[in-house]
Amino acid sequence: PDEGDRFSIYLQMEGEHYYPISLEGYHLENSYRWVSPLLKPYFEWIHYQGAHNISNPPVSFHSTRNGASFIARNCASLNNRESVVLGLRKAGIRVDGLSDCLSSNRPRQTDDKLAMMKPYKFNLAFENGNVQDYVTEKVYQALAAGVVPVYLGAPNVREYVPDHSIINVADFAFNTNLLAQHLKDCMNNQSLYESYHAWRFRPLPDWFVQKFNFTWDTTECRTCRYIHAHKNGWKWDKFTQRGIPPKR
Repeated sequence: PDEGDRFSIYLQMEGEHYYPISLEGYHLENSYRWVSPLLKPYFEWIHYQGAHNISNPPVSFHSTRNGASFIARNCASLNNRESVVLGLRKAGIRVDGLSDCLSSNRPRQTDDKLAMMKPYKFNLAFENGNVQDYVTEKVYQALAAGVVPVYLGAPNVREYVPDHSIINVADFAFNTNLLAQHLKDCMNNQSLYESYHAWRFRPLPDWFVQKFNFTWDTTECRTCRYIHAHKNGWKWDKFTQRGIPPKR
């Protein structure tokens, strides 16, 4: 097609803290950022079903290890998550590094991250940066594994996960001693620990279901819809990710 007929889309899933987003020369942004007209969040219903359903039953309080798994390869994060891991260990919390970063008690090589998490009460779902809207598969895989995610990352993470489903490091002013004490309280108090699983036994919050309802369709399908709407001069409904034809 002629240059004037081309429609270019900027697609990015990596955080802008590592790769600044520049839309120069592009017509449309398709990224994890909720300001994007064409949305691509890390949570998509079509991918989180079956074994990866985030509402899977919780792990057992009595048969799981009193500690947390940590799975990360990048050991030079921009939010210094490594210091939180080391701080928790120093404060008496068992944290087993199951990948390249801060490795300890590493199991045999496996690609099944959910299986690696299940023996523990917690998983340290630590992003590599604290960036708005950058909520990745780390927290959703932990939820699907049935464990309680201890989260470090996006300041607005609660807009992306079911209510009272995570322990947020930010709630403890990033103080590892305070966080460690809360984890110890959870490990010694079954009711407190299981309060972070209570949401699993109720329908998911309406706001969560509605927020991600459009992700039953693939990104490719939604992209085609946008281009069709753009080509025909239709309005774009960002909430439903569908074009709105003009009224006749």
